[in-house]
Amino acid sequence: MVAFVVVDCAKHALTRRFDLEPLLALQRAIARASRSLARRASRADATYERRVEKLRARLAALEARRTPATRAALRCAHGASAMKAVCGLAFVGANARAVMFALPSACAWPMGKWLSFGLDEDAREDGCVGGVAWTTVSAAGVDAACRAFWTPAMRAMRRGGADA
Repeated sequence: MVAFVVVDCAKHALTRRFDLEPLLALQRAIARASRSLARRASRADATYERRVEKLRARLAALEARRTPATRAALRCAHGASAMKAVCGLAFVGANARAVMFALPSACAWPMGKWLSFGLDEDAREDGCVGGVAWTTVSAAGVDAACRAFWTPAMRAMRRGGADA
């Protein structure tokens, strides 16, 4: 979990420092539009042409925003995501059948079977949390916590630097 915190904090700091969110959103919009156009490639009508022109405009906007610094930051952010995935897979590989901890059965009630996924039959007691579920929940939770912490912290650092 410490690895998740370090990787997510570094990734979010890169994203905030180089303002990558709009660039990533533009990349996702381009990918979505190109998939949609590929499904309708046989239709050559006015709507199709407008959508192609809109896609070309988005591609031009993306290229205008890409600088060597943002490309390097994107590579580092994608590398951090890959590192987080590798750390998670390694943790699951080492602890898939281990019980991480146990919750009272009333707390785990709606998701008890999911929380005990991967555990041996004799270890599947109510409230036992396995390595697979713990890794999934902690990865998502750490990402949300890093975003909640880093966004105000980065703004405060930026304001502090501007005031000095």
